[in-house]
Parts: sequence; C-alpha cells; structure tokens
Amino acid sequence: MERVPTDSRPADLLRIAADLRHAILAATEKSEFTNTTPPFIPVALFGEEKPYDPLTASMRGSYWDLIAPYMLGSGMFGPGSARERAIVDYLQEHGGVFMG
Repeated sequence: MERVPTDSRPADLLRIAADLRHAILAATEKSEFTNTTPPFIPVALFGEEKPYDPLTASMRGSYWDLIAPYMLGSGMFGPGSARERAIVDYLQEHGGVFMG
C-alpha cells in the first residue's frame, strides 16, 4: 500500500468531507417532501420513508422523532437553514414533542 505524505492527508480529508456533504445534501433535496407543512426531511432517503402524522402513530415515526435531533446536531444543514427549521417545526407540529 502506497503511503500518502502526512502533509497532504488533511487536505484530502477536507475534500472527502466536502464531497460527502455535497452528496448528502443532493440526496436530501431529491428526497424531501415539500408538499407537507412544514416540509418533511426523511432519515431514510430516496422514497424509503414518507411523512408521519402524527409522529407518535407508528414505530417508524417514533424512530424519526428520536433520530431528528441527530440530524440537527450533525450540522449537515447548517445552523438556521431552512431544512434545520423544517425539522424543528415538523417535530413541534406533528406530535414529536410528546415523545420527550
């Protein structure tokens, strides 16, 4: 296995991280539901998951409710972004706050 010079690793990792973020944001854009109020950002992308109303009515909705804070905490969408606001609003407006 070829050794990469130590001084190029940080730049390589930054490029890889930027590429991953770009891919996740593109997948999210293709997967989000804008026909709901507020928009629904699924955890499972590409049609694997539909909006829940209320979140507490199903095990999968309850799972989304538990995972949504990790989507926020990842910083993927950026503080104060429209998607971050949509996740918080969806939690508040579709029964997610009742989960605790």
